[in-house]
Order: sequence, then structure tokens, then C-alpha cells
Amino acid sequence: MLVLAGVSMAAAGPIGLTGSGRFDCSGSDRTSVFSASGSDDVTFVSLYVNDYSTTTPCGPFTSGFVQYLSSASIMVGNSTFSAFQFSYSLGFPGTLTLFNTSGQPLTTASISAYVTNVQTTYFFNQTNRGGTFDIVAVPETSTSLLVLTGIGAVLFGRRGRTRTCDPLLRRNPGYLHPIHLLL
Repeated sequence: MLVLAGVSMAAAGPIGLTGSGRFDCSGSDRTSVFSASGSDDVTFVSLYVNDYSTTTPCGPFTSGFVQYLSSASIMVGNSTFSAFQFSYSLGFPGTLTLFNTSGQPLTTASISAYVTNVQTTYFFNQTNRGGTFDIVAVPETSTSLLVLTGIGAVLFGRRGRTRTCDPLLRRNPGYLHPIHLLL
């Protein structure tokens, strides 16, 4: 679902995002910096997040509201919406909502992203550590089910073929099965 300036437009599904970032925890200060982008051939989404918190657990941030040192844009056809103030929620499905300078929503896009490959690059103690992470697109549930159904059909089809020939005949072509001796 894509909402542009209050008008709702149907989209094929969440837009898969890929990217990378880093996190840093020093005492009670936590930062998460990452960039990610993606497209579904109709809509292009990009975001750069430089988020700060004193309450979020140490690690990559998966949601938040940013208004400083960050930017995001949603482009559909010839229309581009960009903002420095936006809210984001990674996951499946996630959302990206851009706001104007008055705090009113400009547009919202459904996104799909998953934080993975979290690497701790330095560790002094639990409150003083940092590292890197990747953001990968999560396939839609229907796509995963379609792939699993296809694999199951292939395996089921192969199961029937392996039972059509007697294993002893395949190993020794001159062997006559006892049933053939009766005929």
C-alpha cells in the first residue's frame, strides 16, 4: 500500500530494501547509522538513518522517528517526495512515513527489510561496544510458499519415477525376477 499526499494507491506488495549500517553504544548513549534502498519497478524508496537514543537496547535500531541528520525519499513515476523528518519500521511488513516541516504526513510506503549479519567489531563491556550489520529484503510469504510448493511438486514427481523399476533389474540386466520364471 502506498499513500501519496493523502491519496491511497495500490502497490504490488512491500518494497524490499537492502543496505548496511553500524551501531555504537557508549554508556547510555546509543546510535544506529544505516542506509537502505529498494524498488519494485514502479516505486523507489531510499533512506539514510542517523538515529540516537538513550533508552533503546544496544544494537541496530529497527524502528524510530528521526528529524535530524537523516533523510528519506519515495519516488513514484515523476513524483518524488523527500523529507528529513520521518518514521521507519523495519521488518515484514514495515513502513516508511515521510513528514513535512509541520509534522503532517506526506506519504507512506510499505517496506520489507530484515536486520542480519550483526558483527560486534569492538567490545569493552555490555554498555561500551559497537559493530556493523546488513539489511536484506525479506521475500513475501506468498513467494516463499510458491517456491516451497514447486520444490514439493518436483520431489513428489521424482518419488513416483524411482519406484517404476525393480532395483535388482537396474543392477544386473541379465537377472530374471522370480515372477518372470512363472510365465
